[in-house]
Amino acid sequence: EDNTWEPEENLDCPDLIAEFLQSQKTAHESEKSEGSKRKAESDSEDKGEESKPKKKKEESEKPRGFARGFEPERIIGATDSSGELMFLMKW
Repeated sequence: EDNTWEPEENLDCPDLIAEFLQSQKTAHESEKSEGSKRKAESDSEDKGEESKPKKKKEESEKPRGFARGFEPERIIGATDSSGELMFLMKW
């Protein structure tokens, strides 16, 4: 529930970022060896997103992550779909 998307410049945890990027590199290399098995599975994962814009507005109004005094536990995911690198933080 308290996981949040944070822009890279908001994060002061270079060890967690390096660990996450290394794990992604390792996962990417193992996916190459598996072939295209997983591509078909991931194509159908992005359904049911229509109700989220309302929730995003509510979330943006309350303080997140470091602003709430949380300590980062680990990085769960990352995206740059908005043109800015964002990390999904587990607090």
